[in-house]
Amino acid sequence: ALQSELLSNPESTYGEITSKGVRELEARLGIGEGDVFADLGSGLGRCALQVFLECSAAVVIALELDFARHSAAVALAEAVLSRHGTARSQHRNGD
Repeated sequence: ALQSELLSNPESTYGEITSKGVRELEARLGIGEGDVFADLGSGLGRCALQVFLECSAAVVIALELDFARHSAAVALAEAVLSRHGTARSQHRNGD
């Protein structure tokens, strides 16, 4: 139930960054080839997924403590990354 609620109402996710905010973060950090990007407290994993798709970071890690949010992030990432490959993206549940 929580997973479907989070996917249909992403605004209910705490601290969700907008896609514009992620683009600004990417530009300020200069994320590029060979970099590792880690999103701690990744929620639905949208930030990490956007960085994965828009930057050439060597590894993108999304780390979320809450299992329901982690599960929703994995489902979203698997749907999107099945078309792009997953070598640089990892979703982890835990602390």
